[in-house]
Amino acid sequence: MRIAIVTNNVLPPREGIGRHVLETAQRLAARGHQVEVLAKGEAFGEVRTSKFDRVRVHHWPHRPLRPFHHQATRPLLQDLLDRLGPFDLLHAHLPLLPLLRTDARVVVTCHGTLAADTESFTERSWRAGLIRGQARLVARPMERAWFGRAERVVAVADCVREEIVQRYGVAPGKVAVVRNGVDLARFPFERRVRGGTRLLFVGRLGWRKGLFRLLDAMARLPDEVTLDLVGEGPLEADLRSHAIQLGLAHRLHFHGFLPHPEVILAHRAADLFVNPADYETGPLTLLEAMALGTPLITTATGLVREVAAGAQLRIAERTPEALADAIRSSLGSPAEMARRARDARRTVERQLGWERTVDELADLFEESHRKAA
Repeated sequence: MRIAIVTNNVLPPREGIGRHVLETAQRLAARGHQVEVLAKGEAFGEVRTSKFDRVRVHHWPHRPLRPFHHQATRPLLQDLLDRLGPFDLLHAHLPLLPLLRTDARVVVTCHGTLAADTESFTERSWRAGLIRGQARLVARPMERAWFGRAERVVAVADCVREEIVQRYGVAPGKVAVVRNGVDLARFPFERRVRGGTRLLFVGRLGWRKGLFRLLDAMARLPDEVTLDLVGEGPLEADLRSHAIQLGLAHRLHFHGFLPHPEVILAHRAADLFVNPADYETGPLTLLEAMALGTPLITTATGLVREVAAGAQLRIAERTPEALADAIRSSLGSPAEMARRARDARRTVERQLGWERTVDELADLFEESHRKAA
């Protein structure tokens, strides 16, 4: 089958959706499909092509003319899709992708609707307000158009399926849940029981990640507790300022974006991984911490609610006080947290490997192909 995968994310990936696209594209190609990926490239640049294993990635130039930059880019992306075609199937990854014309069958994967995403912002600023406005005026119509065009819609978690059905009126039978995965070989488990005071966050330093709450929780913890922040994003300067106001600057270490081997080292050095998010759907950084055996605490968001019981995840309420209490208790119970980490690893082995994800996607694609024939 000839498959076009289209995403608004950049490759090589620096965020979860991009990693999902590349992981699934490479595995579909390994199964004999001809896969072409169309990913966002440079502003006002030219189309360039690169190769990732068996997958060609075509980096399309975009027009950063906010707030309608996605629609402004549409003619360029449409031209590229037309030149690369024809395809048997177009697999579009939302959010923030303009509707494209195609004679191919269409399957859409939604990693979370921007309406629900932006409504979850606890950060209050003019920038947050603009993003919420863009979600209502720009992203929501694009999502609705794709849901109407698609033969099948894939949600990465049960909560995303509920958003699609309830907010957009999509028929429940049209929406399948295919969870995100983790590469168990690239994220090997390490058994360990140790006490310490080093916290780790890996992810985007952006909206609805709960990072200001995490800093407020840090202010309630002993001075020897430190935090490593691995990632990049629009709120880094604000987080640094907040840390200074709280007197925490000497206890925080901002590492920026790190390549995979260095992320593994950061996990090995950490005593506790913390996911304080207000809204997540299928966070890869959390799944990778589970795979690695890093003791962790998390808020009850998205996929967490679906696997928490079997994985024995330690859940914290979304307040600085509750988060601080959970961190303090977890750091003081290394044997218990190591046991929970082993249960979490078993959960990803049983339920959340990328091969299982691609099995389910391939079944959906083949079902669509048979119906067309």
